[in-house]
Order: sequence, then structure tokens, then C-alpha cells
Amino acid sequence: MYKFMLFLILTCKAILAEDEVLNAMPFDYVNIQYAGNIGMLSVAGGNSFFDGMYDMELYLGITPNTVSEVAIYTLAIKNNFIPYEFKIDDYLVKPYAGVGFFFAWNQRYDPSANEEIPDDYYFQTLWHLSAHFGLIFEKVLHDNYFSKAGFYIETTALDTEIVSYFSSDGTIESRDIFTIALGLRMSF
Repeated sequence: MYKFMLFLILTCKAILAEDEVLNAMPFDYVNIQYAGNIGMLSVAGGNSFFDGMYDMELYLGITPNTVSEVAIYTLAIKNNFIPYEFKIDDYLVKPYAGVGFFFAWNQRYDPSANEEIPDDYYFQTLWHLSAHFGLIFEKVLHDNYFSKAGFYIETTALDTEIVSYFSSDGTIESRDIFTIALGLRMSF
């Protein structure tokens, strides 16, 4: 375990040293996201590397029990790869694609929590991998605290839904695999 933690710390240090961006803030920007498999509402801090071509984000999300059978809490890490950017009027537009990894803790996604469901009923796990792509629209601000403000739209597919789609007999359609997320992004 200590070797893994040391490797993780040294990798993060190498990425920061390569980009030569060390700020007083722990994150370059914050996101507030609605929907998108990380929770009904989630908050993230993110950092940009390699001249803005790569973003790493850490999310904490919640889906309250008023929306779901039980409250769902998630912790996620998302990576965004931004191949290029262009301008439309005053907005900087950044298409991106990425992968994510998240953990949902609750009884809904715990395969051992409900003994009435057969083991082979559907693929269920607390750990998830995701693939996503989207668009970020940002505008430069002349503010003392925030340098940019914007919004984004994103579609995401989870590993469990993709496996269920290919292993089912047509009960899950391709449109059931993808979710849409909307978010606000504020850069420091």
C-alpha cells in the first residue's frame, strides 16, 4: 500500500513539475455538475496540465433518497483530453473526451446487500469505469477572483451499462447507455 501511495505522489509531482504551474489554490478550477452518473448534484476541483490539453478532476456527488430508493454518494476521478480549442464570439470552446473511475457507496449498488436478487440477474458493482465526451464553453473574466467562467455539457456511458447492453437480449437499448450532464465551471 505504501508503495502505491508513494508512486501516486511522485506521479502527481512529476506532472506538476512538467507543466510548471504551481498555484496557491489546490485546484485551477471548480465544477458544479447536475446529473451524469456521478450523482444528481456533484462538486469537483480540477487542475489543467500541458497547456490546457489535459484536465484531472476530483468529484464528490450525491443523489438524495428523495430521488432514489436510497441516498447514493459517489467519489470520482475524471480525466479529460482536450485535443484543440477554438473561439466563437467571446467564448472559448473546448471539445473533450475522457475516462473516469468512481466509487458509489450505498446499498443500491452493493451486490451483497440484497440477497433476493440472483447473482446473474445483472452486472452490479460499487466500482465503475466511465467514458465521456463533451463541450466546454468558457469566457474570460476581468475579475479579481475568477479568471474564466463557463458551462459544459457532457454525455457519459458506464461500464456496467455497456456490459448489460451487450449481454442482454435487447432489453437495454443503445439510448439507455448514455446520460447527459450539465455543469458550471469557474477558473481561478
